[in-house]
Amino acid sequence: MPMPKLPPLDVCLVAESIRPETQNKTTILGFMGTSPHVEITFPSLPAVVNLALMLLCGEVREAGDFQIEVEIANEHRIILPRTAVVGNHGVVGPRAAGVLNFQGLPLESAGVYTVTVYSMGDLHSTQSFRCLDASTVGRWIASPQDAIPNRV
Repeated sequence: MPMPKLPPLDVCLVAESIRPETQNKTTILGFMGTSPHVEITFPSLPAVVNLALMLLCGEVREAGDFQIEVEIANEHRIILPRTAVVGNHGVVGPRAAGVLNFQGLPLESAGVYTVTVYSMGDLHSTQSFRCLDASTVGRWIASPQDAIPNRV
């Protein structure tokens, strides 16, 4: 039986790590936001990071795993060439969910990074996130008090 195509994307969560648990539960560590509204500030770049995406897609019409390929690029070059993803794909309730964990992803410079997802060889979706280098964007906020303006 052929693998089903991944249904259309509803939302993409970005975090440091995402792992499936028993009873259709999921643990999300270091939640950063939903694409494309994700800005990640690093003390300095380049950096090697762990990054995870959770693709939450529409209703599943067929049960089974999904064949997913992913490519990650910045404005200058491809960081991770188109790669078949082996991982936790499948049905979560009425939705399809694909969890993509990347270990040791090299982020070279500040800017927009694009994650292109393919399902069954066809373009599925394009997600993005922005990386900022704290050493070049201004003063690093060391504590919450630094972000609160003085009141008289």
